[in-house]
Amino acid sequence: MDLAGRRVILTPEGGGDTADAIIRVEKGDRIGIESFDRCFPAMDGGRVFVDVVLEGALYRASATLAVKIFDPPPFVAALSDIGPFAEVQRRAWVRGRVRVPVIARYIDSTGGGRLPVEETKTIDISAGGARLERLRGVAGGETVRLTFSLDSGEFEVTGVVLEAAGRFTRLQFTNIGERAVKALNHEIFLSQLQVRRPG
Repeated sequence: MDLAGRRVILTPEGGGDTADAIIRVEKGDRIGIESFDRCFPAMDGGRVFVDVVLEGALYRASATLAVKIFDPPPFVAALSDIGPFAEVQRRAWVRGRVRVPVIARYIDSTGGGRLPVEETKTIDISAGGARLERLRGVAGGETVRLTFSLDSGEFEVTGVVLEAAGRFTRLQFTNIGERAVKALNHEIFLSQLQVRRPG
């Protein structure tokens, strides 16, 4: 697959902060990338998941990251020992029509700045992704950090935009903690009970 110029998300296989990056060149079994994310150099020498959106679906591979230029940004790195990209299946998660307040922060890997923080609400949600009321100025393949306000507390996840059209924005989560998964599944369970309750 031709990935040059595409935006990707890197997540340490052992967990941790994600970094947004852009693929600059593909050469054989190596890929050259650059990023302005400050957490990016901390991934040097480790195995990372590489996520990319293609035709409205999220694909993931595993690779080794070697950072070549640490400072000043953009940070330049190479991906090697790259496994095959496989589509990430979203349907494994239970989805519910839950209206949850969300604060969205746009992540810009090009160094050109960030969009203002936006407040919105979910239309429906699962532990794998969500549809939100439309976020302004984001496009497919871009990364957004989301803070959900639930009864059990606030939770932050990272998501990649799969679709931004009409009145909603569809995202797939790429980095979500176990506490957030449990909290979202609990909210969905409660919403299903409300729907099924007679009267």
